[in-house]
Amino acid sequence: MLTSLAGFEGLLRGVEVHCWGLPFYAGWGLTSDRETCSRRGRSLSLDALVHAALIEYPRYVSRGSGWFITPEQAIDELIAWKEAPPPRRTLVQALFRHWGRLRRR
Repeated sequence: MLTSLAGFEGLLRGVEVHCWGLPFYAGWGLTSDRETCSRRGRSLSLDALVHAALIEYPRYVSRGSGWFITPEQAIDELIAWKEAPPPRRTLVQALFRHWGRLRRR
């Protein structure tokens, strides 16, 4: 048993995907389906599905401002976050790290 996310990632990698349920990507002609969904009567390209799932449908929120942002802005924030130096540990984090070491003894 795998999660629906594994099937979506399989589609992205060109793997043949078999669906026994109805994840969001089933029924569009991209997978081998055991169930049918009457609402999904047309075929979609993988590009159209990816656009809908990652760009059109979700709403992204800025880590800094808390405001809604575009997918491109979210990518820019993730890149900046990755390239930034690691934040200093807070006192609470340092205490819990030390407490964990003591507990293992």
